[in-house]
Amino acid sequence: MENKKVEEMSFEESYKELEETLNAMEKTDVTLEESIKLFKRGVELYKRCKFLIDSASLSVKEVLGNLEKEMEIGEDDMGR
Repeated sequence: MENKKVEEMSFEESYKELEETLNAMEKTDVTLEESIKLFKRGVELYKRCKFLIDSASLSVKEVLGNLEKEMEIGEDDMGR
């Protein structure tokens, strides 16, 4: 696993490392200290994934809202 800054990671990078982190935590030979370190990194990765998904969702809603407005304007023009 890389130790790239989480805020610089793409969704795909964050998600992949989150999966790797979870797999590492499931191993029985992980010390408590390592588990805590992995857990903290996992939380950071989860937050990054959630932020990127929320941002994408907001962008889609914005595009759809603009499309609705354009369609309403187009319908108004047809009625004239």
